[in-house]
Amino acid sequence: FSIIIIFLIQSLRHFLNNKISNPDALSDFIGKERVIGELPLLNNLKNKNKEKYAQVMANELLHKTIFELTNSDKDFSSILFTSSRKNVGKTEVSEKIFNMLSEEGKKACLIDLDYRQGALSQKKDSFDEFKTFEEFFKQQEKYKKNDCLFIPSFQVDSIPAFLKSQEFKENMLKLKQEYDFVLCDTPPWSLFVDGKIVKEHFEKIIYVVGCNTSTFKDIDTFEN
Repeated sequence: FSIIIIFLIQSLRHFLNNKISNPDALSDFIGKERVIGELPLLNNLKNKNKEKYAQVMANELLHKTIFELTNSDKDFSSILFTSSRKNVGKTEVSEKIFNMLSEEGKKACLIDLDYRQGALSQKKDSFDEFKTFEEFFKQQEKYKKNDCLFIPSFQVDSIPAFLKSQEFKENMLKLKQEYDFVLCDTPPWSLFVDGKIVKEHFEKIIYVVGCNTSTFKDIDTFEN
């Protein structure tokens, strides 16, 4: 009797829980060709091995992604990184992809367009407070590493107005002409309109999901 009760509870949890907890289910849901890289679940590994394998697989995920971006027939020259939930690794992924493109000798530009939080900018030891691209470009050498450029979040009065401005449009075109890859980090898609405005300037959107955090409904809403 106890076994039957446990089975029923687990079945209900499985069918009623909409959170993504299986890489294969995710691939089946959106199509495997649309998944750039994935991390396997590590719950079944012994504790002493978890950290080591998590790091190995995280690096492998990034290498798969870099290979796809640099060898695909699709145009990945401008990429918007987004998600529907906080704390799924969107900002970390965008930063690591930027650093790995730099290591491969690519000209890449990473823009912190998460004006609500500015997590990328806050990770830097210090950065100046810019209001316009013109102000930034006067000091851009401080933000260059090799042939790559990091643009921190600006101090603007109205975020939507700035993102829809002619200044923003013209400078996005300028960056695309100068760099092989233009990447940007944005706030969670479902919380703010910023990502919806910015997406018009980017060829591809990489939507980051987190195991047991993101849901299939999140993906449906995002795609709609």
